[in-house]
Amino acid sequence: MIAATKSKLTRPGVNGEGLRASRWTVFDVLALSALISFSAFRFEVGTDYAIYALNYSQIQPEFWQYYLERSSLDWGYTQLTIALRALSDFPYLIFWVTSAVTILPVYVVIKKQSLHPAFALLLYILLAFYLAPLNAIRQGMAVGLNFWASTFLEKRPWVFVALNVVASTLHLSAAVAAVVQIAVRKWKPRTGGVLVALFSAFVVVLLMSFPPVRQVLASIIPRYEIYLVPNAVGLGTYLTIMFKLGILLYTLHLLRRQPAEYVAMVTVGLIFLIIGTQYLVVARMEMYFGIFLVLALPNALALTRDISDRGKNLHVAAVLILAAAYFFAYLQNYAGLIPYRTYL
Repeated sequence: MIAATKSKLTRPGVNGEGLRASRWTVFDVLALSALISFSAFRFEVGTDYAIYALNYSQIQPEFWQYYLERSSLDWGYTQLTIALRALSDFPYLIFWVTSAVTILPVYVVIKKQSLHPAFALLLYILLAFYLAPLNAIRQGMAVGLNFWASTFLEKRPWVFVALNVVASTLHLSAAVAAVVQIAVRKWKPRTGGVLVALFSAFVVVLLMSFPPVRQVLASIIPRYEIYLVPNAVGLGTYLTIMFKLGILLYTLHLLRRQPAEYVAMVTVGLIFLIIGTQYLVVARMEMYFGIFLVLALPNALALTRDISDRGKNLHVAAVLILAAAYFFAYLQNYAGLIPYRTYL
């Protein structure tokens, strides 16, 4: 009787043989529908909203070739808007489709890879990976597809490549993320390796602060010279680095007797954030890698045998309280997310 009433938070998505459970339930359908709907129903929420709404309203499908040639947006996204406008005049359809493409792949990965799906889903929301695409619509879709693609990297690499090709047509940064993910897929850093890698990132930032170094890089890649101009961020990014590093170190502590799954991806995300303290465009690459925290921490907690079930509940509660504080700080400091409004 006692076993039957244990909290779901201490019984992660694992069957009797220790395998991840992936069976969908009514709760999954409702949760996914709510997440997509909340995003899709928004009106003038997010810094990108007005731009994408205007772009979509101006598309005339009969002149598709003109828009493909003149659009400043990525080819895949432009194709998507033309196709949707040809299907319907509903002005908000683009936000329903982009919300689904952003959120559905992430939910599928959580169901497929997480040993603690409820905890992982809450982290996805509270660590603002759910909110970030409201201010980065195309990149949000690319992150979702890239995250899904990562589950195929080892056993079906052709699927990994295909999904990232699609993601790259929505936002070219997905191609960079895919290459980096391939490069670090065998890296299993422990605490020392993580700290050395992050210290190296700080050294890179220091070196790039010297004009001669930037001039050399600009001569090698002149097209991207504009991105080598220092564009320092505010205190929030530094606090984000400290907060996510704390979560990563806590995860590594839990994993001291287990393989360091997903740690490399999260570490790379922190490296991008550190470099992004001086080059804002680089910081946005973190989205592709930081999202692996929603798998790394719940799985680490599920696998550890050093904490009782009751203790795991307390750990989950403590992490969620801290994550909730981060969530509200994110809301207050990133423009355009509040107040929330709908078009209804």
